[in-house]
Amino acid sequence: ANPIVKVFPDDLPGETPRRIELAAARNEREPFQLCLRAVRDLVNVAVTVDPPRHREGQKLGVSLNLVGYVPVDHPSNYYTVDVPAWCRKLPPRGSSGCDGWAGLWPDPLPPLAPFARQAHTTQPVWATVSVPPDAPPGTYRGSVTIQPSNQPPLQIPLVVTVWDFALPKQSRLQVIYDFREGFTRQFGGTSGTRDEVLRKWYAFLADHRISPGILPEPKFGTMDGQVTMDTADFDRAAAYCLDELGI
Repeated sequence: ANPIVKVFPDDLPGETPRRIELAAARNEREPFQLCLRAVRDLVNVAVTVDPPRHREGQKLGVSLNLVGYVPVDHPSNYYTVDVPAWCRKLPPRGSSGCDGWAGLWPDPLPPLAPFARQAHTTQPVWATVSVPPDAPPGTYRGSVTIQPSNQPPLQIPLVVTVWDFALPKQSRLQVIYDFREGFTRQFGGTSGTRDEVLRKWYAFLADHRISPGILPEPKFGTMDGQVTMDTADFDRAAAYCLDELGI
């Protein structure tokens, strides 16, 4: 499925692909979505990739994630409620003002591990192909193997075309991800100081050519009747994002 399309558990499949084809420039990451559905329950499903290789031997990196789901019990529309956390929340009254619906919504991309899937439900797997800046142009061939413990394996050829130009290290595309600090204290199961955690997130966004959009704001105060401004946090973040990462 096209990676910009959200795939839901009850989505019906199209034709089974004979192969997966995609194209990318050098210094680019290109994703694809592989959606699995079976008429029987699938147990302990492992998905592996034989990395696409050029005829001269160079290979491309491929990372895999499972598409996770978030249960949504009411179409959201930036609703807020100011009650204690232990209070039961009731659905808002009136129309939601958005085009969503209640149900399981695909959103997080946790690391891929063997998984189970009930019959007649669809499970997407998210794959990202990474093309190095110095990759030779041409065709790269590999494969994706789907191996449940209770069914025969299925292997699908993976063909990647690398174009004869590279994306620049510094992106000119203006993209704001509206990055906020509220839930960044943990990163990949590790902790650290505020600056260490932020630097990891900034590097993650830069790898995907996305601007955080929001940097730590200067701190204002007063001292001896004078207004003060402390820009240390902003200066460190701006120097790292702009000068080092090329955001």
